[in-house]
Amino acid sequence: MANPQFFSIENNGIGITSFNEDMYIRIKFHQQHRGTRYYRLRCFHKNGDYAPSDFPVTYIYLGAYKTAPEYNYTVSFKIINAFPSFQMLFETYNYTAQLRPTVVLQSSTDPNFSTYETSSETHLIDIRISGGNFEPIWSQPTWMDTLYDTNAGVRTLTGSSRKGVQGFSVIRFEFSRATGRYNTTIDKYSINISNAFSASYTPQEMAAAGWKVYLRLPEYPKLYGNNISVTFSVEDSRGFVHTYLAYFSVIEYQQPLLTEDNTHRQGGTGSTLVLDLKGKWKGSPLTLICESITSYEQGLDTPHATLTPVITAPDNSFAYTATWEGITFDPNKSYTINIVLNDTVQTVTISITVTVGIPVIAIRRNRVGINNPDPQSDFDVSGEIFQNGFPVMGYIRDIADTTVNLNNYKDTGIYVYSAGQGSVVSNFPNGNTNTNLIMQVTSAKRLANGNYYLFGVQKAWYSTAGDEYVRTFDVGGFTAWKKVTVT
Repeated sequence: MANPQFFSIENNGIGITSFNEDMYIRIKFHQQHRGTRYYRLRCFHKNGDYAPSDFPVTYIYLGAYKTAPEYNYTVSFKIINAFPSFQMLFETYNYTAQLRPTVVLQSSTDPNFSTYETSSETHLIDIRISGGNFEPIWSQPTWMDTLYDTNAGVRTLTGSSRKGVQGFSVIRFEFSRATGRYNTTIDKYSINISNAFSASYTPQEMAAAGWKVYLRLPEYPKLYGNNISVTFSVEDSRGFVHTYLAYFSVIEYQQPLLTEDNTHRQGGTGSTLVLDLKGKWKGSPLTLICESITSYEQGLDTPHATLTPVITAPDNSFAYTATWEGITFDPNKSYTINIVLNDTVQTVTISITVTVGIPVIAIRRNRVGINNPDPQSDFDVSGEIFQNGFPVMGYIRDIADTTVNLNNYKDTGIYVYSAGQGSVVSNFPNGNTNTNLIMQVTSAKRLANGNYYLFGVQKAWYSTAGDEYVRTFDVGGFTAWKKVTVT
């Protein structure tokens, strides 16, 4: 049996957080000679281990220790030096944070190891580097809104070039060039913006982009808030990552838009146009003006007429209602109306259409149309038909409310419900089954003591199963659903 005996390495090896700080290794061994001897580890590549094939023989000098042959020893040695040095090894192998060669233990009476003894036992030793001292050298990227200097509305809303405006701004992130430590190269730069995008770029791609990455807020219209996180990172060829976490703000903003357009021909068919518009916008501290309202005959680029109205814009809404005086709009032609609004952040053009004037009654090819200029049957009505002030049976609408309660549908007509349109349904037949439903409502009112009293019938069909149900209602409420069966 060779001397010394090399039993084990605790924690498998050496953990290095800095090449400039003391390093230790703890080993268990036996020395058959009494007295003080010097110790070193001989590291080398051996087929089957995890060291590079060209790993050089490396000596790790542990210093002296006094022993007696009656005992086994477990000792934490402070490493005196290594040859080649650990720094030189990791600069050579700049793609890994761990070297794992084979190792034997040697002892000598001479600190220069002119003669020595070597263990017959071998182990694998991990030489590992970790921590911030090995991460790339890099400074945190900066950012700014590219529109801050040129847009007065953006400056009014944000007051800082480091903030953005919801759905409008373009934020430019400027990256600095990172430097790898101990001969590493930089593999990639990354950015991760909460609720927006993540991307990685090679150094070549970053250089081609001028070391700039853009967040275009029009592509993320729902992104706003005071603490939007952004993570920047750079990774080197060894896999070490330097990361910064930062936060920036995007100020809430609503660009001007129409919420209601009741623009129409006076009388429904005439040549006089009535503008009737409502909308919403950001509001204070911005100001809203209407730069122009211009009409165009459809198919033509030449303006038909132009207005420069003053609109009312209290709070976050605006409205404009007026007759377009002195201008004739041919009932046989359709028109496009462009409304140009400016809220100091941007100028927005909103387009609406005025259709050909439709006569109340049209007679074509021995057919009569009501609100329909081109009747397709003998009597063709566009709209609801009422008798004695109450609607005649016909399709009313799809039921597409968030919460659907069939008790709320008492007007005469036919309704259609598609499964899942409502998150909650109630008073449906057969235990509120959320499935496709067709419902017919027949309602009537009778006059008693000067007041109208409501009575009615609901019939419902589950279109998938074909089951039919019926119930009645009056001023006191609804009866229970009953399934209709045919025997």
